[in-house]
Amino acid sequence: MKEPDWKNCEEEDLWQWVAVNLQRAGIPTVLVGGAAAAVHSRGAYHSGDLDLLLDAFPLPKIELLQKAMEGIGFTEAKGRYFRHPECDHLYVEFVPGPLHLGEDYDVRPQVRILEGVKVRIISPTDRSKTGSHPMSISRPVSAWIRRPWLPLRTG
Repeated sequence: MKEPDWKNCEEEDLWQWVAVNLQRAGIPTVLVGGAAAAVHSRGAYHSGDLDLLLDAFPLPKIELLQKAMEGIGFTEAKGRYFRHPECDHLYVEFVPGPLHLGEDYDVRPQVRILEGVKVRIISPTDRSKTGSHPMSISRPVSAWIRRPWLPLRTG
């Protein structure tokens, strides 16, 4: 997989690069939150970060996660936050599972295959329910999908 253009990459570019490399290192993730909305809206929405849910039990040891992220050029910023030195507009945050929306734990993310590697993203049709857990999104991801009145992205 080609490295992103760090100065100009968008959430989808960064997600694909990180998710594929982490999956290859044995660390399964699911993209959730605003970056998932950015991907599903084809860039009409921007979140500024990637929320990657660590979807493994038990959770991978922090040393394994740090090593995998360092292997693709990221450094730990604060605890669960990682930044790439050439990408000053996006960062990666890791959150623990399990994946859920409010009290609903029967959440089935979409699977995409990139270079033979399965990566996962929360579905745009999943709806949130009341809750304060970091993985409870405040409105349906589908609410971020491009609306006719939003300008199309160019380039």
